[in-house]
Amino acid sequence: MTKSAIRIALCVALVAAAAIVPAQAASGGAVAARSRSVILKHIAFHPRTAHIRVGGTVTWRWRDGSIVHNVVGSGFRSPTKAMGTYTLRFRARGTYNYVCTIHPGMTGKVIVG
Repeated sequence: MTKSAIRIALCVALVAAAAIVPAQAASGGAVAARSRSVILKHIAFHPRTAHIRVGGTVTWRWRDGSIVHNVVGSGFRSPTKAMGTYTLRFRARGTYNYVCTIHPGMTGKVIVG
């Protein structure tokens, strides 16, 4: 391959790689952030799965009127309440499942990567 052909191939590869990242973010792909919010509304967690970086935080926000909820996972538990927030920092990689113990089927998870 000539130097010119190599340069063209590298440029094409770089352009293709640059297009992948924004497309994944725009499509709601699993892009880890430093912090995420999870809304408690309509007796569900929104989003149901939150992706964050190691050391990042998740803040749960109660937005379900007078309906009380809690957030309970392995090693953490929010107060049971109808309004306010609860924030937790995740310091280790892994998948952290959680539930609202008041409403069967109200489940979520945090994926730390």
